[in-house]
Amino acid sequence: MKKFLNTIFRFSFVLILTSLLAELAFSQNNFEVRSLEFVGNQVISDDDLRLQMATYATGGFAKTILGKESFLYSEDILANDLEAIVRYYQKEGFLYAKAVLADLDTDAKDRTVRITIRVDEGDSISVGKVSLVKPDSLAALGSQIAALVDKVSLELKARTGKRFRDADVDADRMALGRALDDAGFPFSQIIPNLEVNEPQRTVDITWTVVPGPHSRFGEITVIGNDNVSEALIRKYLAFSSGDEYSRKDLEESQRRIYNLSLFHVATVTARLTSTQDSIVPVEVRVKEAPRFTTRIGFGYGREEKIRVYSDSYVLGVFGGARRINLYAKHSDIEPYHVSLKHIQPAFLTINTRLEINPFILRQEEPGFTENRYGGNVSALHEFSRSLRSSVTYTFERVKLDTTSLADIGDSNEISDLYNKSSVMFGLTWDNSTPVLSPTQGLYIAGAFKISGLGLGSDYHFTRSLFELRRYQPVLGMVLAARVRIGGIRSSDTHGFVPVEDRFFSGGSASVRGWARAELGPVENDIPVGGESLLEGSLELRHPIWGILSGAMFVDGGNVWLQSYRFPVDDLRYSAGLGLRVKTPIGAIRVDVARPVFDDEATGQVHISVGEAF
Repeated sequence: MKKFLNTIFRFSFVLILTSLLAELAFSQNNFEVRSLEFVGNQVISDDDLRLQMATYATGGFAKTILGKESFLYSEDILANDLEAIVRYYQKEGFLYAKAVLADLDTDAKDRTVRITIRVDEGDSISVGKVSLVKPDSLAALGSQIAALVDKVSLELKARTGKRFRDADVDADRMALGRALDDAGFPFSQIIPNLEVNEPQRTVDITWTVVPGPHSRFGEITVIGNDNVSEALIRKYLAFSSGDEYSRKDLEESQRRIYNLSLFHVATVTARLTSTQDSIVPVEVRVKEAPRFTTRIGFGYGREEKIRVYSDSYVLGVFGGARRINLYAKHSDIEPYHVSLKHIQPAFLTINTRLEINPFILRQEEPGFTENRYGGNVSALHEFSRSLRSSVTYTFERVKLDTTSLADIGDSNEISDLYNKSSVMFGLTWDNSTPVLSPTQGLYIAGAFKISGLGLGSDYHFTRSLFELRRYQPVLGMVLAARVRIGGIRSSDTHGFVPVEDRFFSGGSASVRGWARAELGPVENDIPVGGESLLEGSLELRHPIWGILSGAMFVDGGNVWLQSYRFPVDDLRYSAGLGLRVKTPIGAIRVDVARPVFDDEATGQVHISVGEAF
């Protein structure tokens, strides 16, 4: 009897204790998650792990200042999150990873919880043997196509010895499929066979290529055009009926048509059927933009102050792809700027654009004030999506307010009214993305200007400017770097260079510890510019919450009077912090910067739209 009672007592005790623990865990449901931490993870970052979870933490700043809604703790949701973390690790090659709740710190008074998750990553598995099985039918179609597949196979991400990742296998499947698509095989199947060798912690990958029929483009149908002629649209296609099928040609055609700026939507789609016909019809579907559009905007910046502009377009002038753009702007720096631009796509070649652009403007810079009118003619050629070139001829007449200039050089050589006739050559490589606020990629641009080419041009000089930018993701942030270097050389005996062509430094898009044009040679408290420029910037951009992000930066640079002289000992430096608010037109930017190693200079606050670079 006594033994029976002891058994009942122990059973009851365990039942009550289990109930209490369950009630305690349940009572924490609907508490605010104040922090979410990880321990034990080495390869996968905390930020990547948080992205796999529905549960998130909200600190006091995010809740009260940014208005972010708190997440209420749920035991069931957290259990699903732990499973999601394990699945993510398995995709990253850690087949034996574990994730458990290590600590749940509860504050009953504030009704908050702090979560700590312990991760045991375990050993990763690596890629073992990689082989490619090509059917005889593929090799029989020609050595060129077979060699193309071989080339892609040499560039596979999932290579022997590398950590196995599902994402690498998916990327390799797409790369092989794209190579076959571009070679005329839109129905190809790329099948990976994975064989895990647990003792060796490896995965052998065998790729099987099933090419399907060799296909060609068939009938081309154009849909949605009302004012733009079908012949014009067909002119910009990179292929014709009967050509070998290529997805690259489809994408290039879509890009060309959309870049005409005549359409809101332009898609070029192959109608692939389940019957895998060797003749593939194509549908071109467009939605035309309004023939006349006007945008009116305004803004504010510390340099331009109030800025008001109007931007109007007339599309399809004379029934073709030509368009006319009328732009008018007012700000403190440009009290008036009016530009009329005629744009002719497909000038001489499909990828060349001609622009004719008369203009009139007034500039009131810290170092000079002038009125200018004239025009330029530009030919812009696009070699690829990343590589572009331009040649621009400009003639302008300049009326200079000499009272706005510092007393520098031989005053007898300064005319208040002069002509300039010049040609500028430009070359740009830009694969940075996205456009408004790049997070990765490279930008390289060079421009060379020759001034003094007849038509009564008063000054003869050459001007070159080179700029390099690099954007690199780093631990969930973006590291952005920039270098600019330029020089001017006059071929006149007096060596005078017009003030508007000289280099100036300082400002919101330059060395931010100084105001616009404030850094460099100064006479009588007026910036005079120089003939040599060297600038560099390093900026770490990091997300804060939603559309809000921050930045830490260091800028350096200077301007020198001498031509192509860059004494690095004279470089001036500034450092600062910034906030960015993402908008559809670019980031609204606030930067606070102060010169370093410079006791005399004061700090600056810059407010503008768009990244500094």
